Order: sequence, then C-alpha cells, then structure tokens
Amino acid sequence: MANVVLYNPAALKIKSEKSMPPLGLMALSSCLKKNGFTVEIIDGVLEKNPQKKIINSLDDTICVGITCLTGPQIADALSIAKIVKENKPEIPIVWGGFHPTLLPEETIRHELVDMLVRGQGEETIVELVNALKNKLPLNNIQGLTYKEKGKIISNPSRPLTDINKFPMLDYFGVNIEKYIINFPLINSRILPYSSSRSCPHRCGFCAISKFYNRIYLPYPAERVVKEIEFFVKKFNINGILFQDDNFFVNKKRVEDICDLIIEKKLDIKWGALSRCNYFARYDKSFLDKLIESGCTYINFGVESGSSRILKLIKKDITIKDVLETAKKCKKMKVNTLFNFILGFPTETTEDFNKTIELIDKIKKIYPDAMFEIFSFIPLPSTELFDKAIKFGLKSPSSLEEWARFSFFQSTKHLVWCNKKQKELINTLVYLINFLFSAQNREELVAQKKLWKRIAYKILSQDAKFRWKRKFFAYGYEWKIIEKLSKSILKI
Repeated sequence: MANVVLYNPAALKIKSEKSMPPLGLMALSSCLKKNGFTVEIIDGVLEKNPQKKIINSLDDTICVGITCLTGPQIADALSIAKIVKENKPEIPIVWGGFHPTLLPEETIRHELVDMLVRGQGEETIVELVNALKNKLPLNNIQGLTYKEKGKIISNPSRPLTDINKFPMLDYFGVNIEKYIINFPLINSRILPYSSSRSCPHRCGFCAISKFYNRIYLPYPAERVVKEIEFFVKKFNINGILFQDDNFFVNKKRVEDICDLIIEKKLDIKWGALSRCNYFARYDKSFLDKLIESGCTYINFGVESGSSRILKLIKKDITIKDVLETAKKCKKMKVNTLFNFILGFPTETTEDFNKTIELIDKIKKIYPDAMFEIFSFIPLPSTELFDKAIKFGLKSPSSLEEWARFSFFQSTKHLVWCNKKQKELINTLVYLINFLFSAQNREELVAQKKLWKRIAYKILSQDAKFRWKRKFFAYGYEWKIIEKLSKSILKI
C-alpha cells in the first residue's frame, strides 16, 4: 500500500494497451519518493478496472492526487474521486494539473475536491503530504488552495523552481513497456520524454503560457543526453519523442544535445515540436547536425493560412516563414507534420480558404509533408477564450460542464460560426485524416483486416477527389465517420 496514490484520468471510455506516459505524475512521484514517501501511480487510460484498483490501494493512504486537463479527463477524475469518497471519506482528494490551476476557485467548490495544487507541483505536493501525515497547518504551503470549515483558502502562489533541482522522473513507478510506442516516422521503440517545460511565446489560444507565465524551464544538454543514454541501456529503446512544449526554444541547447548524441554515438532517432519562424532562419550547418544526430520527425503548429488570423492569435509567424520551413524540411528529407486550427473568433470563409491555399502551397514545395486540422477549442484563462465569450460562448461553470468541453464536441462550441462554416470545418477535420495524415498512413500500413484497408482506400480516394476540386459541401460521408468515431471511442 502507498502513502500517496496518484491517478491519471482517461479522456476516453475505451481502454488502450499503449499510452503516453503521465509525465507530470511521474515527476511528483520521484520527488515524493526522494522524501521518503511510497507512491502508486494508477493510469486510467491503461487500467481495465481503475475503480477496483483505486479501492484496493487506499489502505494507509495519506491522500489521493488526481491530475486533469480541461475536457473529458474531468469526467473520469470525478468518477474516481467519488469512489474514494464513498470508500474512504477521510482521505483527502488533491487535484492538480492544467484545469485546476487555471480555474482554482471554481474547481475547489466541487464537493469531490478537498484541495488543489496550483502550477508546478513537485515542492507543493511534498510539503502537503508531510503536513497531512503530521497533522500540521496548511496555511504556509505555497501554491495550495484548500477548504477549512467551509471556507476556501488560497495560499500565495509558489515561484517557479528550476526543474534541474528535481530528480529524474519516476520511470520505475510505472510499467514502462506500456509507454514505449511504435511510431514509424521515428522508429520502432520510442519513449516519450520531456527535456523542458513551458514556452516563452504568447499564442492567444494556448494555456501553457498561463500555467508557466511564459518562463522557459529546460534541462541542460548534458542532463538530457545522460537520461537518454540511460533509457537506451535500461529500456532498450531506439528513439525519443520529445514532449517539450517547444523543444527548439534555445538553439544552442539543441545544438549541444545533437553534439553529445553524435559524440556518444547513440544510435537513436528522434522527433520534436518546433516553430516555423525558428526553422526559416536556421542555417544549413545546424540543420545538417539535426539529421546527423537522428532527427527524423518535426511537428509545426502553423494554425492558419490567413495573415490576419495569425496576427489575431498572436502566433508571431508569417506565411513566408511557413513556406521557407517547408523548403528546408524537403531538403532535410525529414518527416514533417504541419498542424492547423479552424474556427477562431472572427474567422471568415475567406480565412478558411487561405488555410486551404497554404496547404496546397506547402504540398507543392514538399509533396511528402503531412497535415492535421483541428477545430478551435477555447481554453479557460486564455486571451482567445475571453474573446470567444464576447462573441457569444457560454462559459461552463462546473466541473461536469467542463468535462463536456473538448474537441470531441467538434464545432458545437463555435457559436460565432454559421452552419455552412461549421460543416466546412467538420468536413476538413475528418477529410484531412484520409488525405495527408501521418497517423492514418501508418495505421493503414499496419492494418491486417482487409475490409479496413479497403474502406481506408475508398475514403482516401474520396478525400482526394474533394480536395482537388475544393468541393467540401454535402460531406455526409464524413458525418458518418464522425459518428462512428464517437461510437467506437464511447464519447
């Protein structure tokens, strides 16, 4: 039995055999263990019966910690919190993660939330568990919001701590094989890994800048490569998928990482997220070093093909940056994914068409480039959420309402878009998956069932026909796919 049980809620009701590792909980676990506490991490994404697992883990438990993002994860988090309350009502339930941090006062009003950790949680959770264990007052714990005699108390925020002061994440507190993924765009045994936190940019739709106040927190190159070397030897991996919010913030750090990988002759491939305004300015020697060190995959958030929208959302990139990035990625022959978002407040059909035009321009430059399109999700506490409210969005006011607030809603929350625009967005979101999607492309190659391969090929041909003629009206086939997807995913 563990002093602390940490739970990672599932966003979908369907279970998976593989998942992305709960890096945040693994960070808390390593700090708790360093301070003498025992920890059990339960992943609701992987566990077939997480409810039973939780019940069986509550003996001698000081508290249960639950992390969650805005959206469907909240529903699972609430169901687990309810089970804890029903079986061990004396055990405090501590919430943390993005949603509780962004909306602490609203979150803690819920009867299934006893206290919550705001922001960076490593030090706060250790101090909190120690206080609960020894029945000490909570008023001196920075970054903590809690209830006392029916009153909500929010202690002062905790200043951000250099993450190099924290130990390596607790990779031994989870079944690591469940998190080693096969991603052919990089390699066959890939470990998702984070070498930094936060992003210094100001994108108006992104909650990361609010969570970390745009303060960039990286590991130095030496630590990054030392940990990768450890993973290679201990877990027999051959690739790294960097989960950094923005891996390329510090060019010198990236260059040092590449140099060390090359120097140590680490036989790995890797992929990461970058920005087009970075890549447009990189010189050939730096790009060559990326390839030599094993870079095979780069993901870019473009968001829109409209300069007006890019300015509105404070993306701070230009269309010229995007096209120059496509040229450089083609020369590198690196697997490249460009992400777009449709449905920003004030976005017009003309803006949508500019995004479609930009995709065509990129494809002309780099035919092997891949694309994904998402509908805009107004996240709480962001600048564009406030703008969305002004355009008629009704803000959820409870955890239950926030649990239904996600991209699975498709365009329901885009109240400023007319019916025709919503249909266009829905069509493009699904159509693009059968046209330029890396994920579907790889799944098709691996698919053993003949009927699925046939269905994919039919839908791909349909998508090509529609895209070539820019005929996106009457997208009934994509409505069927959307309904089937929701049925399969049980959302």
